[in-house]
Amino acid sequence: MFVVDDHKLFCAGVSKLISGEPDMVVTGSAADGDSALRSLALKCFDVVLTDLSMAGLSGLDLIRAIREHHPQLPILVMTLHNSAQLAQAVIQAGANGFITKSADPDQLLQAIRNVRSGGHFMEAFLMERIAFDLEKPLAQRLSARQNEILGLLVTGMSNREIAGILQLSEKTVSTHRVRLSSKLGLQSRVELMRYASDFGALLR
Repeated sequence: MFVVDDHKLFCAGVSKLISGEPDMVVTGSAADGDSALRSLALKCFDVVLTDLSMAGLSGLDLIRAIREHHPQLPILVMTLHNSAQLAQAVIQAGANGFITKSADPDQLLQAIRNVRSGGHFMEAFLMERIAFDLEKPLAQRLSARQNEILGLLVTGMSNREIAGILQLSEKTVSTHRVRLSSKLGLQSRVELMRYASDFGALLR
């Protein structure tokens, strides 16, 4: 298995979990999408387990690139985000499964085995949201101003730059960012920036 994640502790934790299983082993890892593609060009793996939020090439773009060059390689996405819309986008991009980092370890092992054997995996609560259309589109969950700010965050703009464009104070932009994080279930500025990066990839 090949693990792609920029958190060393996460990679170490996954490797330790998998090392206790008789039918699994982590034989490679990368901290970003560009490094992952270089490694995948040199060595064969049976499953790719990847995050979405990374520096450089986004997780969605990584999935598309893997699918182009390695059409049969199973891909399982594991991310902090629990958005049904994002899960759908991931599957449409070519992934075989989607699981959140809040899932139980046994669920992760099941997901890996499912995609490795040619199947698919998604947590039940996400499947329910998709099947019954329980999740409002992102644009409807956010106010018009919050949608504007998220759109500018996607481009990598700072609070000061956003404030200048929207003719707001930096403090007002900062307040909107806090409310954005709350509505999206994110815990920090870093998570919001990563979400903005993923959202930008979703729009392409």
